[in-house]
Amino acid sequence: MKHIKKLTAVILSAVLTLSLAPFFAPLNSKAAENTFSQGDIIEFGSYPQTLVTDETLAEELSWYIEDDMWQSLRWFRGTGAAGSMYETDAGQYYDIEYYGERYRAVKFSEHRAYESFSQPTSSYQAPLGYLPDNIYFFKFEPLKWRILDPASGLLLAESVLDAPAFSNYAYRVDSEDASYSFDYYIDAEHTVFSSDWEHCSLREFLNTTFYSTAFTSLERTLLGEVELENKVTVNGNERYNGNNTTDKVFILSANEIGYDEYYGLSNALRKKNGTDYAHMHGLFSGTLDVGMGAQYYLRNPVSAGTVTYVSEKGVIAAGVNSFSQDVGVVPSLCLDLEALAALDLYEGINISFDNGLLTISGNGVLPDPENSVTQPLAPYKETATAVIIEDGITELSENAFDGFIGMKTLILEGNTVLHTGCLPDSFNLSTVIARGDIELMPDPFAPDIYYVNIFAEKNLTVLHQGLPEGVNVYSYTFSGTNVHIDGSVTMNAYEFFDLIAALTEELDPIETVSFSSFSSTDLRFYTYDAESGEKVLIPDSTVPDAEFSVLIATESSTEKVSFNTLCDMASDGTLEEFYLVTKSKTVENIEDTEMEINSLEDLITYALKWIVSLLNFFFSLFSRK
Repeated sequence: MKHIKKLTAVILSAVLTLSLAPFFAPLNSKAAENTFSQGDIIEFGSYPQTLVTDETLAEELSWYIEDDMWQSLRWFRGTGAAGSMYETDAGQYYDIEYYGERYRAVKFSEHRAYESFSQPTSSYQAPLGYLPDNIYFFKFEPLKWRILDPASGLLLAESVLDAPAFSNYAYRVDSEDASYSFDYYIDAEHTVFSSDWEHCSLREFLNTTFYSTAFTSLERTLLGEVELENKVTVNGNERYNGNNTTDKVFILSANEIGYDEYYGLSNALRKKNGTDYAHMHGLFSGTLDVGMGAQYYLRNPVSAGTVTYVSEKGVIAAGVNSFSQDVGVVPSLCLDLEALAALDLYEGINISFDNGLLTISGNGVLPDPENSVTQPLAPYKETATAVIIEDGITELSENAFDGFIGMKTLILEGNTVLHTGCLPDSFNLSTVIARGDIELMPDPFAPDIYYVNIFAEKNLTVLHQGLPEGVNVYSYTFSGTNVHIDGSVTMNAYEFFDLIAALTEELDPIETVSFSSFSSTDLRFYTYDAESGEKVLIPDSTVPDAEFSVLIATESSTEKVSFNTLCDMASDGTLEEFYLVTKSKTVENIEDTEMEINSLEDLITYALKWIVSLLNFFFSLFSRK
């Protein structure tokens, strides 16, 4: 135990009394009380918490690091004497966006000193494996909060989230208080105690660094400014009284956290565990292996250089040095709970994800994520290659799929309005299939869109106010086992297989796919002599009345299968070679025309060797269960 740093731990009520509990102005008392209850746990904001232990993920994250982007964690150290502290760049961080998730990279050149003016010779980092000159990654995860008072929206974090000092500065002089040997001040002029909340470094950290890191601009609008009472009496001495402050993020006082009748907090509920990120900063870890929590600061001074804290057992105690860098922080805030509920725009939206296929169901509007405090689609921005919008979702709001750079196909099951800018700025997006009426508001596609083919069932309405170059609309019909697409269609290989994969996801079975007129920019057409087995290239790549079927090559023969079987074979790895065969009645009177796609020999000859890997990857995303 750190007995050299702590005074005797006693229940604080015997030592210190606040004159008044702080005033937490109710933000939305009735509505909040009706929706939330004391003791409820909610998620709000995010912060780096869990260490990435997956070596593959860590290596991938390291690819995104740029040497000139590191920022200082503002660790302090000194020579060991009070007043010798100075800020260093020994600890640095770099935030990374990866597949819709956020991570924080951290490195340090020396261990962190456990007091702001100490030398970094004693560390609680090394026993946990955090060593200098390595890079560690921590995942941003939702912050969990316990509701202490639904009327005011008062919340308390469920974990010890970081380990900043209460005060980075400590200048020592002989104490004027006979109870203590020394006084500590935050300035060399000895005007403000280092235990003073109004001027302390922790208050600045919470209302600047933590505030801007943990909450989005939208979330910040929900935080109330709270007037805090900081007048205290220590052993009848009012020398350590502080001025009232107004804060958005703060730590609780002993009075606020200490009485069960206030907020129902027992020792067990006050006991908090530290996150990996907090322990990397040097949070005291001496009791991790015996099931105890971590120590964290409270707001009350005990002397000029010590403040109250909560012990590993959840006991309120006095006191800990204000310049300790191994004591944690458990933030509090007052949140507009009614507004929070109103800004969860994805409530009622259901999401499922399976091997690249994102299915979204529910009722009403798929919202603009910039206007919602929840972001359930964010983890799929780079991994979703196809999206199905089930019937019931009637509108795609602006920015609905912003950042979905991997999206190839969008399938709309019901009547849907696509608002301006709702689709991603992605060269991958090639196919939209409409199973209901759709209305395209001006510019639903990103400005840099390359091409998109919209396929709507025949007799459905496709309303639009002009389409940009590269966006085409076709109608299709499904009759028996054939899908027929009207119009003169030009596709490259990517477009063609995006369409087939999407159709086989929606329709079963599909034996043939026909076009009124089909041409390709990169697929070659051949005549095929069944007796000799010879192939002859057809110069004209446009095939009127083209009807495609699938032949699978086996050891002894070729076998006709459905497109759905083709997808299944591609996904389970049994597909080795196949042919798309088209019949044309008008190209030089050729009855049977073969378009060879992925025969291994001809892949090299015709520069299509990438098709096999593309198909195996893409068809696996749409294989039917």
